[in-house]
Amino acid sequence: MLPNGQLDWIAQARCNKAIQVIKQYPHIPIIISGGKTTLDVSEAEVMKIYILNKVSGSELNIVLEETGKTTINQLVIIKTEFLIPNGYVDVGLISDEIHMSRIQQLSAHIFGSTVRLHPFSAKVKISGLYRKAIEEHEARLRELTTNNPIYINFEPGNHQAWQEFDSFFQKQKDGTTARVPDANKAFLEYAYGIGLLRRE
Repeated sequence: MLPNGQLDWIAQARCNKAIQVIKQYPHIPIIISGGKTTLDVSEAEVMKIYILNKVSGSELNIVLEETGKTTINQLVIIKTEFLIPNGYVDVGLISDEIHMSRIQQLSAHIFGSTVRLHPFSAKVKISGLYRKAIEEHEARLRELTTNNPIYINFEPGNHQAWQEFDSFFQKQKDGTTARVPDANKAFLEYAYGIGLLRRE
């Protein structure tokens, strides 16, 4: 979100795509994911308000996921607390065109083969150096995901292993503003050490 509490352009694009999907499928449950901000309001709540202001929605079934601190954490929570208990197998995934490739890849591996993902990608009206910077950052994250020890060594659906990676990564970041230089390599040694992976 922007410092004034409004949604930035990417979040607005995602919400506008969600509105299109809601109009196509008005009775499906909607999960909006986004944690607390410095403004003491969750991103999910602000997105919900944005959507409800544009869609007459007394009948809308909107669930907020506000506790996840990372994308991995959010996806694990959605799977374990919503998808599995309700037996959902067809799941729509809404993101923007810049982030969709990685989010779809990560979601598919965390959710596993029992879930069929249906991506809905939003166009983003940003360009120039700002867009280039976001795309370059996203490309680095996609590379990290593709080379992640969990992605390489575990069958899709092992959300516990992904949660282990996420917890490890967050502990490495605690107390520092810098990202872990090589999260995958550091986690690989940790995974060998706790027996999560075995050396060949």
